[in-house]
Amino acid sequence: MKRKLKEELVKMSTDIITSKSLNEITELYEASKNLYEKLAVLKFIEEELNDVEVDVSKNVIAAKFEKMANAVLNVDSSVPESNPHEEDIIIPGMQTIKEMVSEMPNDAALEEVLAKFMAKP
Repeated sequence: MKRKLKEELVKMSTDIITSKSLNEITELYEASKNLYEKLAVLKFIEEELNDVEVDVSKNVIAAKFEKMANAVLNVDSSVPESNPHEEDIIIPGMQTIKEMVSEMPNDAALEEVLAKFMAKP
């Protein structure tokens, strides 16, 4: 990463020195600001990280993400995929439905109730 950063710094400084289009103060200011920011990052890396190679390639990031995802999946392995007490829930529910059906009026009584309801203005 340091090598790449140094290459960018050399390119940016060369562009600033050799460019004829940087006549405006705003353009020169922006180019030098970008150069300064990159220099600050390089200085921090050299002083604080003490030659620790920082790798931000996609493979390393993908590997770290995969490792974290596997850790999350392994932690959740204690949660069962299905409910072991499913019958305890279904049987009372079915019993309630059967009771409701048995309490329903027969067809003749239902027709009579509906006819009275529909006849009222």
